[in-house]
Amino acid sequence: MSSIFPSINNSSSAINILRVSNLNVSINMSLFNANLSSRVNTQYNLTSIVSSLQALGLAKTEIFYEQQAGPIFGNNWPGIGTEQSQGESVAISSDGNTVALGCYGSLFGSDTGAVYIFVRLTSGTWIQQAGPLLGTGAVNARQSTVAISATGNTLAIGGPDGGLGQIWIFQRTGTSWAQQAGPLVGSGSASFSQGNSLSMSGDGNTVAVGSSGTIWMWFRTGTSWAQQGGPFLSTGRQSIAISQDGYTVMTGNPFLNGNIGAVWIFTKSGVTWSLEAGPLTCTLCTGPAVKFGESCSLSANGNTAIIGGIENNDGVGAAWIFTRTGTSWAQTAGPLVGTGYEMVKPRIGSSVSITLDGNTVLIGGDGGFVFDLGGETSGQSWIFKRNGLVWEQKGTRLIGTSVTGAMSQGYSVSMSADASTFVVGGPSYNGYNGAMWIFKINS
Repeated sequence: MSSIFPSINNSSSAINILRVSNLNVSINMSLFNANLSSRVNTQYNLTSIVSSLQALGLAKTEIFYEQQAGPIFGNNWPGIGTEQSQGESVAISSDGNTVALGCYGSLFGSDTGAVYIFVRLTSGTWIQQAGPLLGTGAVNARQSTVAISATGNTLAIGGPDGGLGQIWIFQRTGTSWAQQAGPLVGSGSASFSQGNSLSMSGDGNTVAVGSSGTIWMWFRTGTSWAQQGGPFLSTGRQSIAISQDGYTVMTGNPFLNGNIGAVWIFTKSGVTWSLEAGPLTCTLCTGPAVKFGESCSLSANGNTAIIGGIENNDGVGAAWIFTRTGTSWAQTAGPLVGTGYEMVKPRIGSSVSITLDGNTVLIGGDGGFVFDLGGETSGQSWIFKRNGLVWEQKGTRLIGTSVTGAMSQGYSVSMSADASTFVVGGPSYNGYNGAMWIFKINS
């Protein structure tokens, strides 16, 4: 084996770091039984070394992420209270260049909420493009939940306060944003808090809306929006996700059956929506409370789902993978639990996001937001990737910089189509003013 490094002597050594020019490359030299003590700072051809290792099956390309920007927060807050809670929700376009940042507003009483739009320049710098965006026709509706199309040109905003709750649609033309529709209020049910969860199809033409116990589907024809499905009662209460193709919707209620939780799946045939499966819950759960369904996300074709349960194992939390074969759903992985958390109850699964191909997931663990567990934790997030039938954590936990007291990072997360960029919201950052952090891939 040492023949692939003809300049390295064949003798014993415990050295594990090989200096290649100005790069520190971690290599377990015990594989080669080589002594580098006389070759400190010797220059080797990195490409040749890595190629040789890969040829022997001893090396592979590892993926990790680094922070690109943050903390980022919107300017010109229009709300009532001093707390803005920016990062209550986040949504990123498929190419990872447009992000919507939702802001809950004051923790007490009522507030307007607001949404900001940020875009990434070719230089890698993030700038505020629009906002605060507020839909018309409602007062103090807490316009704070967001969903965005694949191109980033269509935006849905949910305002769960004010009457039954409502949603608005905004459209981007060039660099300008304008309201296209709203307030839209689902009919057929008196369920309140409409818009407390949102998800949008890739083409921006279908929006799934959750409330206090009912879900609705809205569909766009041209520039006009109409209710297409719903109300579906006693299902969605906390989370909702729609596939990129717009034909599959998953919704979660973590409070079902004494906080064990469950999810339901609806599919569309023509213009008709019907229940495909549910209530589904997790196996290998550790109760009594799991809150399965606290968060959920679907792949592009709707055949792979990730579902979070923040109370699993007494507040450690976890996420589970479900896959569809035909019309049948089954758990295929989980519980997925990120490593390296420091708090006793990290609440892993507070938020989740999955790539279009369903092979990479992002899991947030906010550690407790506001009144949950005192809200005195930084929060974090983790990346898992599918390798055959096994899901493996990639890298260590991810925490944005400027860690000062409570931040609740991971309260919201969203990942680009190819997992190259993702955004993490932390609404309790800086005295509940909130912020978001952007991470990008680095191989």
